[in-house]
Amino acid sequence: MDRPHSRIIDRTRRPWMMLLAATLAVAIATVPVVTASARGGGPAGPAGPAAPAAPGLPPDWPADLAVPPGQIQGSTGANGSWTIELLVNAGAAEAHKSAVDFYVARGFKAETDSIVSNGTRRITIVVENRDHSPNQTFLLVAVTTIRPGAVGGRVALGTRLAGHGRGSANVTITGARLCWTIRNLHGVGHARAATIRRGEAGHTGPVIVRLGRRYKASGCTAVTAGLAQAIAAGPRGFYVAVATAAHPNGAVRGQLRPA
Repeated sequence: MDRPHSRIIDRTRRPWMMLLAATLAVAIATVPVVTASARGGGPAGPAGPAAPAAPGLPPDWPADLAVPPGQIQGSTGANGSWTIELLVNAGAAEAHKSAVDFYVARGFKAETDSIVSNGTRRITIVVENRDHSPNQTFLLVAVTTIRPGAVGGRVALGTRLAGHGRGSANVTITGARLCWTIRNLHGVGHARAATIRRGEAGHTGPVIVRLGRRYKASGCTAVTAGLAQAIAAGPRGFYVAVATAAHPNGAVRGQLRPA
């Protein structure tokens, strides 16, 4: 005797169930798809329209170049040279080794303990354990496109310094040797130190290279091969800063670029 009543209830609920199903379908269809590169996975799948760059990556980041696992903190570069910063949940040694192994497993060959290449691209891995944490490490991944006929050697960079004064700076990198010259420094007062820092325009970044123990207008210093390659590969992600007592983070500064 209850069957007719049950059928009436079912017919009453059916429009709500159909509406719920339609709502879920729309919600699922609009969920952003995380690409393999964003997850630190392998290259894209079958041929088709190029997928948009993963969040935090430069717009022209290669679709076939995977990113090691980690949280993207920032990126810079274009036209064949890029640098990204990752926050990795591991100590410095483990994070560095995992990133190198990540690319070796994808066909890259190790040139040094920090540089891998596959004949088309050269990747330099640099770690920065800012707080000496055993659990988290900032990882810098610098990518350079190897152009036909390119040879190694001297890399020349330059910048105009501006801020609370003006000037110019030139940086040359030969192997693991970095030399600098700061010229025409005006309106700065008593310069106390010059450094190369990592960071984009308008942002204060950490010191990567100290250009002398105290301020020197010119000189040379030794850097690691990995750091030299990272600066050469993505100079626009680094800047020269000249500090004073009033402006310890830089009275004047300028982003590096190919000279």
